[in-house]
Amino acid sequence: MDYDTGYDVRAAYYDVEAPAVPMVPRRTFSTVFAGPRAFELAGHAVQTYSLEVGGNTGSGAFEQVSLESLLAGPGSLAAVKADGLAALGNATNLGLFEDRASAAAFQAMIWEIVLDYDGTEESLDIEGTGSANFMASGIDAAIFEQMKQHVLAGVDTSRCFTVYKADGLENQILFDNPNPSVPLPGVSILGIAGLATVGARRRRALV
Repeated sequence: MDYDTGYDVRAAYYDVEAPAVPMVPRRTFSTVFAGPRAFELAGHAVQTYSLEVGGNTGSGAFEQVSLESLLAGPGSLAAVKADGLAALGNATNLGLFEDRASAAAFQAMIWEIVLDYDGTEESLDIEGTGSANFMASGIDAAIFEQMKQHVLAGVDTSRCFTVYKADGLENQILFDNPNPSVPLPGVSILGIAGLATVGARRRRALV
């Protein structure tokens, strides 16, 4: 499997960590990598996708957590988003792609689900109309539409992913059997490899 899939896209999202004024999110425009990251987890090569937009990537100690714990809070729709991610992964060979366009669209859909999805078709709008928290340009529209239909159909929402969190680094999602045969410690060192080692991509506002 070639982990060097995906490409940079232009994204816009609300950066709650760097508000323009206290407690008021600021729209951030940034060029971000949309595609899988190559990691070594417990001695095994894996590929993950990011759950966050525009954060730092790098090696570190990642703790295995539940998606719901990351999305907890009023109006989080954690269960709806978890079902959406599961439906997406189960319908697309767990995010394993040979072409860059599909990998980039898959990553964009993950961001769209985490930041905007509320169970409706209108909330999965990559163009970011209305009150969307996330939008992106440079994503193949036809492939993105196919993935959107997978999410909305929700044919198989059995959990097919594991979520990893690390302070100061982008949270990652691994689409695989959530109870894999490879033993995974509660806290693992994920040594990042391949494309993502080109450099840490820091959250930044360009406007």
